[in-house]
Amino acid sequence: MPNATGSQNQYQPHPDSAAVFPAPEAAVYAQQPSSSTVFNAPGHNSNPHAFVNQPGAPLYAQAGTANNNPYTSAGMVVAPAYANQGASRAPVAGVPNRSRPALLNSRANELLRAVQRARTPDFVEGIINGVIWDQDNGVRVPLMELAETRDGETALVELVRATLRHRASGALQRLFRCLIDGWIMEQRTGPEMLQHFFTTLDYVHCSIFIDELAIPRFWEMVMSRSLHARMSMMVCLDNTGYYTDQGTDLHVTFVYHSVAIARNIYGFLLLRTIFETGRNNHLKERIRQRVMANLMELSMHQYGNNVVLACFIPSNRPPLFSAILLQCGLQAFSRLHGVQLAQLVQNNNARHVLHRLLQTSMTQNAAAAEAMRLAEQILGVGQGWWTRGDPRAQAIAILRR
Repeated sequence: MPNATGSQNQYQPHPDSAAVFPAPEAAVYAQQPSSSTVFNAPGHNSNPHAFVNQPGAPLYAQAGTANNNPYTSAGMVVAPAYANQGASRAPVAGVPNRSRPALLNSRANELLRAVQRARTPDFVEGIINGVIWDQDNGVRVPLMELAETRDGETALVELVRATLRHRASGALQRLFRCLIDGWIMEQRTGPEMLQHFFTTLDYVHCSIFIDELAIPRFWEMVMSRSLHARMSMMVCLDNTGYYTDQGTDLHVTFVYHSVAIARNIYGFLLLRTIFETGRNNHLKERIRQRVMANLMELSMHQYGNNVVLACFIPSNRPPLFSAILLQCGLQAFSRLHGVQLAQLVQNNNARHVLHRLLQTSMTQNAAAAEAMRLAEQILGVGQGWWTRGDPRAQAIAILRR
């Protein structure tokens, strides 16, 4: 878990961020494309002449100019002829056989060379200021898009390391805010970058991703059709906790809305992944309590029944399989009244849940007493022909009808 003991006053949360917010209307986020919440870097100077004498890309020295600019003397190379054409997902106009990945790799290598030649905090801040100005003015590829390739991800990681090495913490916050401004939910490298930052940096540096990405764009991430957007939220949930205000706000909001998330066509996939591979056991237990409080509703729901199963049977294979969780699930259903259990037996989704619980008890040879008790209740409400033998097998036969 990232170090949370650092000085918390190094990071000032963005004023546009919010902690608790209502659930969206049904089916809104299933079709809505990704939208970005724009955060202006405090104290950011949008004047290009503050960083370079001519308009254009501050990362590069203009061809034919004297190398007396402090930022260009940090090792920045001459801009190629196509430097100001901007980002494109197609081949670049006027540059034959120049595919988009090749263009991204070329610009990533230019950024990496500039970072490697930076020797002072001023030079590092100059590079960051140039990257921010480029993105704000559409001169070059946005930082997030640049990190789509492995070379771009490497260049970004090295820029972060150089910023920390030269103790430019304020510049690091501006760099991360620039990354958040252009965050692409569907990008594969998003969860990987977040996990790298949370793992290698103190939490005081990474809390900006909770306060200005995970919280403001909460519903867009948890109900996104993109796996990478949902995994980015999972990384944020796994790497924060109740020891910080940001972590508390995010966890409380997620747990509070977990039932609504479980009923969503994409949200249930996130919850199922949290139970199967999530590392925050405290969060999983709080979600499990919410599921048990809404057991009837979720068991009969088209998507919610998958969350109920993941809640009690994360996997049939060790070490994820837990006899204690299976026992907890069987007991939860056994406590239902006869009328409620009869409703579950008559519902296709709920029958699937009950069948899986009893079948897992037999195949794993676990929680036999609780499973037999539930099977006897099912045989009673299902009016099954109860003969001698294992009541679980007879109850499973009824649930298969």
